[in-house]
Amino acid sequence: MNWLTAKRWSPYQVGLLIGVLCWIAFYISDRPLSVSTAFVKSAAMIEKEVAPDHYAQKEYFQKDKYAPTPDWAWILVIGVFAGALFSSLVSRDVRPEVVPAVWRSTAGKSVFFRLLIAFIGGVVIMFGARMAGGCTTGHGISGGLQLSVGSWTFLGTVFLTGGLTALLMYRTRKGRSPNRQ
Repeated sequence: MNWLTAKRWSPYQVGLLIGVLCWIAFYISDRPLSVSTAFVKSAAMIEKEVAPDHYAQKEYFQKDKYAPTPDWAWILVIGVFAGALFSSLVSRDVRPEVVPAVWRSTAGKSVFFRLLIAFIGGVVIMFGARMAGGCTTGHGISGGLQLSVGSWTFLGTVFLTGGLTALLMYRTRKGRSPNRQ
């Protein structure tokens, strides 16, 4: 079987490829992989056009590091989306699904509720990423590779809270996940 068309890749192969990508990023740009700043820069680009006076008052965006211009991290976000789309098309694993079966069995069939919770979760995680000075890419991958104590603390917290959230969210009345029945 061609590895490119496989529906699931080995986590060891993917980990190795991500590690190589990090080396390339450090070599070419002398910067770690990171994506949360790209979203902040995108918001700043919009704010600069819509409310230039308000934008000019923010010291954060006056720093070169956060200047609202498309850069390699911004393109990386587009590449992640394009790569995921390409992978799903090549592996023929395209299943647009707004309300997955696991969600339906625990939280109901409401599309609006599913999208609302996804949006709120995105806002919370982006707020947390900016407060922590990095996202799962910046801390989890790049910071973890550099053996940063803060990044390893972040990773432990993500896994702990993610596991607890999954236990609370996807537990059925019988105490079993709908996917394991």
